Amino acid sequence: MKRMNIAKRVLACGLAVAMVVTGGNYSSVNVSAAKKTKKAAKKTKATLSKKKVSMTAGGTVTLKVKKANKKVKWSAKNKKIVKITKTSGKKKDTVVITGLKKGSTVVTAKVGKQKLKCKVTVSVSQLKSVAVDKLDYSALTVKLAKKKALNVGDIKVAVKAYKSGAYNGNPKVEALSTKDQKTYRVYLTSSVGLNDYVRVTVGKSSKEVQNKQKFYVKEGNKNLLLEKDVIAQYDLDGFFEQSVGYISYSLKKGSKLPKGLTLVGKRGLLKGIATEAGVTESTLIAKDEAGRKATLKLTFKVYDETTIAAADSSDNKIKLDDYMASMNASRLATAVPTAAPTAAPSVDPSESEAPSIKTAAPAPTATATVNPEVTPDPEKVYTSYDIQPKGGSGSYKYDLVQTGTDAGVTLSTDVTDANNQVTKKAAGSTKLYIPYGLAAGDHVYTINITDAADAARTTTATVTVKVVESFNISGTIKDTADTPLSGNEKIYFYPAEANSSSDYVAGRTFLKRSPKQSTGSFSYSYTELTAGNHPKGYTNGASRKDYECANGDKYEVYTHTDTAQAGPFPQPTILTEAPTAAPSAAAPTAAPAASAGATPFTQPVIEAGNYAAEVPAGTYTVKVQGANGVRYQLDGSVSVAADALAAVNLTMPVRFANIKAVAKFANDKVVANSTVYFETTNKKYERMSFQARTDYQGVFTASLPAGTYEAYWLDEHKQKQYFSGQIKVQDGMNAELGDIKLAISRFEVSGTYSVHTTEWDSASGKDVEVDKLTGNRTLYFFDATGNVTKVRTRYDKTYDSTQHKTVSGPNDGKYSNVLLDNGTYTVRCDSSYDGLSTLGTVTINGGDVQQNFVYNEMSAGLTAEFANAAVLTLEQESVFTSTGNNDLLVKFAIPETQGQTEVAYDVTAMLNGGDMPSFISVYKEPAGDTTYYQYVDDFSTNGKIDLSAGTYIMRLTPAGSYGQKLGNVSVKVSKHLAAYEKSSTALTIGTPTSIVCAKNVADKDFKYTAYVKISVEKGKKYEVNYASKTIGASQISVSPVSYQYIDDFEKVTKNSDSIDDAINGMGEGAGKITFTAYESGDVYLEFYTDAALYTTIDVSAVVK
Repeated sequence: MKRMNIAKRVLACGLAVAMVVTGGNYSSVNVSAAKKTKKAAKKTKATLSKKKVSMTAGGTVTLKVKKANKKVKWSAKNKKIVKITKTSGKKKDTVVITGLKKGSTVVTAKVGKQKLKCKVTVSVSQLKSVAVDKLDYSALTVKLAKKKALNVGDIKVAVKAYKSGAYNGNPKVEALSTKDQKTYRVYLTSSVGLNDYVRVTVGKSSKEVQNKQKFYVKEGNKNLLLEKDVIAQYDLDGFFEQSVGYISYSLKKGSKLPKGLTLVGKRGLLKGIATEAGVTESTLIAKDEAGRKATLKLTFKVYDETTIAAADSSDNKIKLDDYMASMNASRLATAVPTAAPTAAPSVDPSESEAPSIKTAAPAPTATATVNPEVTPDPEKVYTSYDIQPKGGSGSYKYDLVQTGTDAGVTLSTDVTDANNQVTKKAAGSTKLYIPYGLAAGDHVYTINITDAADAARTTTATVTVKVVESFNISGTIKDTADTPLSGNEKIYFYPAEANSSSDYVAGRTFLKRSPKQSTGSFSYSYTELTAGNHPKGYTNGASRKDYECANGDKYEVYTHTDTAQAGPFPQPTILTEAPTAAPSAAAPTAAPAASAGATPFTQPVIEAGNYAAEVPAGTYTVKVQGANGVRYQLDGSVSVAADALAAVNLTMPVRFANIKAVAKFANDKVVANSTVYFETTNKKYERMSFQARTDYQGVFTASLPAGTYEAYWLDEHKQKQYFSGQIKVQDGMNAELGDIKLAISRFEVSGTYSVHTTEWDSASGKDVEVDKLTGNRTLYFFDATGNVTKVRTRYDKTYDSTQHKTVSGPNDGKYSNVLLDNGTYTVRCDSSYDGLSTLGTVTINGGDVQQNFVYNEMSAGLTAEFANAAVLTLEQESVFTSTGNNDLLVKFAIPETQGQTEVAYDVTAMLNGGDMPSFISVYKEPAGDTTYYQYVDDFSTNGKIDLSAGTYIMRLTPAGSYGQKLGNVSVKVSKHLAAYEKSSTALTIGTPTSIVCAKNVADKDFKYTAYVKISVEKGKKYEVNYASKTIGASQISVSPVSYQYIDDFEKVTKNSDSIDDAINGMGEGAGKITFTAYESGDVYLEFYTDAALYTTIDVSAVVK
């Protein structure tokens, strides 16, 4: 063997020497080629994107082979640890690997004979699942693989709109709640969009989910009425909700469309011309980009001159709540018209793992029905539904098929005479009147319809009404430490079938709307009722109940429900005195057993955390919007089957503590009827801060989670003013903090407001001038920079029967509790007309001030007020400067116009080149026999006003109720020009011309409109011919601007020999009009068409 190797080496050396000797060129070329071949082989060598990678179980990793010159074969050594999920690319050079369980393995990519390997290490993810709450896109449910205590800062959330996009959205976590440290509710500061991608990160673990919600059809069955031989087109996307991407459509196997109609499935269109009358039922299948399907049943009813059709109506619901039940009892045949409550929306909640709260099932009750002997007046019924047939002669007779005991249901076309005889009136449409008193359940009404011109033409319409009974529940909202929570804004009940955040039934929480009048202040601030504020009486209101409490507070408790009317529920225990100690949160006194109609319901005095609701039977997920703006989902679910006879208490999934304090300024004045805000020292709650309202004594209560807070108040400049010290809240530990003070002081301004006017004096038998104390007027206190503080004067008037007149009480016209900083303030009032009048100034210098104000509405007062008005020249724009705290007064003169008593003028005013003043008021100066200023008009935007000859004062008010607007105000008063006076095309007799109707024009008066001017002579008859040159512009309206110079106006369209007397009716794209001139002058014709963006019309005129 060795000898053979030696021989081979000798032979090789000999050959090499021979090659060198025989030719240098030959050896040079081949050596160079060999080098190139080696380089090429090196270049085409495949590589793997990663040689080592780590991932979590359930997560994915993508690997890619670079420079693959052959098809790649992928494999995993241990298929129990990772799985080859997907390959892509022409040569399968890209792979997606999914982690299955903890461990390490090798993934191999084989490219020809080359093997590329990557070590994959799989760890267990902390995240088990992530889901977006379908009822609240600002809330997530995050499930962990193991128990772990998490804080707000431990969870990071990122959002993107497209799968291929970057996670640029980073909503912050507002709050967390958990019962087991394994499943967390995560509340965000902003909502996630439908179909957005959400990535949640806890530690090193991340999980991505798309916010795909249920794809569904809005209505199960849709009726479509089509006229035969007329173009029809429907956009189908509007029938469906919550699709992912575009929707494609197809017909269910065996379904057909009316002849002439086609389905353009990929464009979502149903279009065509129905060629055959009749009824066709079809089933449409919609499929979104995620592959999800929804089915819609369509009923096509095609009508023509010999076939009539009418649509059915099935999605009709009536909410039978306490209000409706009380109406049923009193409004049978002799009902009084009342606004009906809105039907509750049908609605589907998120699942809950907590135990359900159930109420007892109702006992059988009697059914209230309408008196069948008398037909209710249509104006006294609960609601109505329109029946509008199509086709045939257009006039129809209607016959209602009565069902069951619903004898009070009637049609508007059924006319009952004095003898109770019913005449069925023919009409183009009718109304189905639904009276009070329908029992709960489905009510189906069939209306037989006959063409009034041909009894052989018939059809039917079916109306289905579902009466849904509602039941009462109430109780207290508490935290996990059983502490009643104050400051809850709203409560929402989501039934099991809810599909979105809007599918709820709202409950009531009780907030104080407190105009505390004993101290003279008048505030409309909402504050929750707390211990010690107990109703001693109430009166029903249309949308609220008014409660007056033993301590003098007055409450207007608004209902946050679909039914605005205040029914017999809730009816709090009536107390004449406030108890010395706060009552316990025990269950309320049981109400009597449920019975038909309204059930009186008794609950404890209204306290912190109380709620009430009327909801249909069902199981509900409940959410409460807390004082920090978070809509918390409460623990468990609530099942309702009857009126609750005991409190149904609800538990917030967090622990709070109730704190109580008195907010004051540095000089001990209380911060009354205002808002105190709380932020954590680490600024955790950056957007939705906790807040609480103070009452007239500065007292507030707030429910806060454990933490250290800084409290602040927003001053007149919207700047944060912090209370001294920090507020430390321990978990579940209620506390009374006493006084908390701001570093700034405020001083009180008080006094009276009067109007100097005239009043009849019976002793002298004439009008005398008096200063009349006036309540219910707003005073505005403006500082030097335009910020405003306002107060309402008190109304305290009674009628004195001995004097036979209304007299002022001790508090009439008084104002108080205006808290201001040191400085000088301009005081203004809202005058008798829109606008503000300056009363004077008040100066604060380290102490309280008592100052009375009088507004002189007599001519002398107005003359003094208007004395320094600037002069404005008509038709010229002038610029005036608003320096703050004052109205701009402008004087201008209107000359006489021959033959016209009044002339229209345009008033334009612009602040800083764009904004409008708050008010523009116009007065006419005394002249001739008139000795007083005449109010003419006012408007809040530019306006047109008719003015006679004389001198006018115009008040421009740059100030509003929220502050002073500063800057330059440009003002112009100019004669109003009608559109045809601005621009028209002169038409010469016998000479054709062209006009244009266009959409995109600078002056809105000329949108789709053009005018023609014809000079006419008295007694002559004229004919005007017109024809559109634009394809598709077949409908053109032609009408004279006025009939000042014409008579015998007639219009004939191109396709009709008859005269069309409807001057403003749409004609064809070509036609003629004729008229006679009974005066010489200019006649203007208006041409209008919106058939195209740009329409050219040829017009000519001749004398007949």
